[in-house]
Amino acid sequence: MHSNSTLGPSIAIAMSGAIWGVYWIPIRKLNDIGVTASWASLITIGLTAIFFVFLFTRQFIKTGRIPWHVLITVLLTGMCIIFYAVSLVLTEVIKTVLLFYLTPVWSTILDRVVFKEQISPYRIVAVISGISGLAVILGVAEGIPKISNLGDLLALLSGIFWAFAMIRVRNNNKAAVWEQVGAFYIGGTIFAAVFIFLPVEPNAATPSLPTLHEALFWLIIFIAAYLPSMYLMFWGAQRLPPARVGILMMTEIVFGVTSAALLSGEPFGLKEMIGIILILSAAIIDVSDRYSTSKSANLLE
Repeated sequence: MHSNSTLGPSIAIAMSGAIWGVYWIPIRKLNDIGVTASWASLITIGLTAIFFVFLFTRQFIKTGRIPWHVLITVLLTGMCIIFYAVSLVLTEVIKTVLLFYLTPVWSTILDRVVFKEQISPYRIVAVISGISGLAVILGVAEGIPKISNLGDLLALLSGIFWAFAMIRVRNNNKAAVWEQVGAFYIGGTIFAAVFIFLPVEPNAATPSLPTLHEALFWLIIFIAAYLPSMYLMFWGAQRLPPARVGILMMTEIVFGVTSAALLSGEPFGLKEMIGIILILSAAIIDVSDRYSTSKSANLLE
């Protein structure tokens, strides 16, 4: 593939990762105003989901086809985004970003356990590095590392389910970009509605009209930024090797950690720095190994 044909998708993936890296800012701002992460997700994602429900319905009327593989992915991606959003208000931003970005660890384990793939020594090193980073972030220096709050658990689970969802996307890559984006928004709406009725977030009351009016600016930012970013991610991912996608999406870690360290007012010290290095190393080793493996396979064809 000519390099010019990959430039646009590469920029799209990197931009999407950068936008998701600062996802915590509108979530925290809305929560401070009185619109919890669940309600913010239901309002913004739900409004967009209505459009995609219309598209899926029209497709079914015209073709009689129900894209079951997409609908299953709906549940996984929807679960991921809500778990991630809620964790951002229940724990530190840096912990949420890093715990989510353990996806190379879970992808490797799922590839081995579920799909019986052979795992290279490099990916084993990536798993060890990622787990070590997890232990540092969770406080191995204070004893046995453990999940200290619900936010940590939700961030960890969001990464696990995201890894499984991306494996499904990789194995069912015939879906159109709009189907994948629509799955994300419909699934997010479903789980946001469920979370509203669970005793998870403090002060999770239905936002009043004055509160929504005060939050309008951030709600618009939410919709305007994250619908295009999802389209950019899926569009770019269909046009690039998975390894390159993984490398480019690391802009999420860079922007997430940097913005949180500068703007959130949360602790950022040696423990967080070591955790970042270990987890980022795991991601780099994982995608580099995937790239070299795919390159070798192409040479043999």
